[in-house]
Amino acid sequence: MRCSLFPVVIITKNSLTTSLQANADEFGQIIPAHPTVSESVMEAAEGVHYLTIHL
Repeated sequence: MRCSLFPVVIITKNSLTTSLQANADEFGQIIPAHPTVSESVMEAAEGVHYLTIHL
C-alpha cells in the first residue's frame, strides 16, 4: 500500500502556525509547494520499477 506523508506535513505546519498565531501571509510561506522534494524522489524511485502514477 502506498501512502503519502504530505497530510502529516500539512497538519504539523498548521498546528505550528496556529500556536504562533500566524496570519494568512505567514501561513502561505510555511506550507510547502506541491509536490514536495520527498514526493519527487519517491516518484523517481518508483519510476525505476515502472510504478509511477504521475507522468
